[in-house]
Amino acid sequence: MKSLTIPCSSKRWWISFEPAIRNSQNNLLSQEQMVSTRTPDALLRYGLLRHGKTVWNEQKRIQGRGDSPLTRDGIHTVERWGRQLQTSPDLDWRVIIHSPQKRARDTAEILANILEVGTKPVEGLREQNWGKWEGLTLEEISRDFGEELDEQIKRGWEFRPPDGESRREVLHRTRTCLVDFGETASPGNVLVISHQGVIKALLYDLLNHDYLPAKSAAIHKNRLHHIEYAAGRLFIEKLDIALDSSL
Repeated sequence: MKSLTIPCSSKRWWISFEPAIRNSQNNLLSQEQMVSTRTPDALLRYGLLRHGKTVWNEQKRIQGRGDSPLTRDGIHTVERWGRQLQTSPDLDWRVIIHSPQKRARDTAEILANILEVGTKPVEGLREQNWGKWEGLTLEEISRDFGEELDEQIKRGWEFRPPDGESRREVLHRTRTCLVDFGETASPGNVLVISHQGVIKALLYDLLNHDYLPAKSAAIHKNRLHHIEYAAGRLFIEKLDIALDSSL
C-alpha cells in the first residue's frame, strides 16, 4: 500500500477540548455509562489502537522513540484485530493513519492488507520520547534513577524522563494532529495505530483524569477506543472495546 507522510503543525493546540462525557448534572460518566457520547453532527470517527506486541514489550523495556520487532504473538493478535475490524457491521474503515515508527507501521500494514485500505504515517503519533531511559526496564530505572523517577511520577502530566518529552507535550502534538486531519478529511472512519503513551495521554485528557499514583488506570491496555471529531473538538464515543476471543 502506498503511504504519504503527514506533518503536524504546532498551531491550534489551544482549541477547546472539553470532555464530552458529562451528564446533565455535569458529573463525569462512569465507563459503564459511557456506551456512546457521539454528537449528531460528528464529522469523523477515529478508532485508536496500539501497535502489536514487540520484543521489548515482552522484555518490559521502555521503547519510546526506539523500536523493536513485532513478536509472532504480536503479529497474530494484529491479524485477529484485522478480522474483527473487517466484520464490524456498522464500520467501513477508509484509511489507516499511524505513527511512523516501525512497530506501528508494521501493524498498520498488516491491518491494511486485511481491510484493503491505504496507510498514511503521521509524525505527531510517535510515542513519547523517554530520553535516557529508553531501552531500560522499569526495574533498571528504579535501581539507577530511583530518586529522580519518584520525583517525576509525582509531577503527573509534567512527567518528563531526562532528555525526554513530557506527557503534556505528547497530548498537545497528538490532539493537534487529529484536529488538523479532521479539518480536511471527509466524513467516515479512520483507524489510528499509535502507542500506549500517546493513546493514554489523549484519552486521559478527554476523561479529565490525572496521572498521579493514587489514581487507578482509566483505560485498559490493548483495547480499541472510538473518539469522534466535530467542529474543532474531540469527543469520546466508546472506550475499551475488547478483542473477540473467538477470532
